[in-house]
Amino acid sequence: MAAKNCRKKEPHGTASMNLVRDLLAYGRADLKLNFAGSFIKYDKNNETANWLYVSRPFKIESAVTLRSGKLPFKFSWDRKHLERSGAAHRGKGFDTYLFSAEGHGGGNCPVTPALLSSTPARAGYVVIHEGWHSTLRTKKIHMPYELEEATGRAIGCFGIIEFAKKHKRKKLLEQAANQEKDWAAFARFVNKWHKKLSELYSTKKNPSRDKISLLEKASSEALRLSDSMKTYWEKKELLAHLNNAFFLRYYSYTHYYPLVAKVVRKAGTLREAADIFRNLGNEENPEKILKKLARTC
Repeated sequence: MAAKNCRKKEPHGTASMNLVRDLLAYGRADLKLNFAGSFIKYDKNNETANWLYVSRPFKIESAVTLRSGKLPFKFSWDRKHLERSGAAHRGKGFDTYLFSAEGHGGGNCPVTPALLSSTPARAGYVVIHEGWHSTLRTKKIHMPYELEEATGRAIGCFGIIEFAKKHKRKKLLEQAANQEKDWAAFARFVNKWHKKLSELYSTKKNPSRDKISLLEKASSEALRLSDSMKTYWEKKELLAHLNNAFFLRYYSYTHYYPLVAKVVRKAGTLREAADIFRNLGNEENPEKILKKLARTC
């Protein structure tokens, strides 16, 4: 359900090519990231990278896939193409969520207009997060999708905090700390309501009315949580139309995030935490992953 009577505040401050270059240098030297040719050249023609998530109406499960069924979305630089695809899926009764971001982690991603117009804290997160994805691909480390996104979120959020400390950028450090704090609250919100919806779908034979009621309650909580946040991007996403596809997307990032963030805080450095996460690569058993991570805390 969409939140009503709310205003979105525009972000203050913009990123720059100099900041992007500094972030690339930091990622390579301090975190041993391989950006695989990304964030070097500016491309004014690709404003945002875009992902379409399509979920079944009474199960938080993808109805579309990319890469032979491995990833639960459709990707395109053409947002309008995905808008048309989303409308077609909604016409068939599916839930959809169209997400746009400032870059992607597949390698050779340009510097986009959206990246340069974002806040420095957000730009820092994006560059480092996507660098984590490209590093795993170049090293042929295959993590379960949810673990890769959660670890990437942590590397990005805590990476820009560490970057700001290293460069003695007080304002950026404050913004980056708020960003991680707001994301952690966002993650708790998503995990809570994903669980409630999943339980509903597994116990009710006809959950239509209960689904509407539950999403209305989730939307009310999202609006209250958004009002308490200082970070534009997390605030904005909480005001999105909440449905199964929204939770499908974000649960991929939030499911492991509390444990992953705990590992980062317990590690001596972010580099050490990144090494711990790399060593989880190619482990497909979720229970073994949880046990390995828990032993590091």
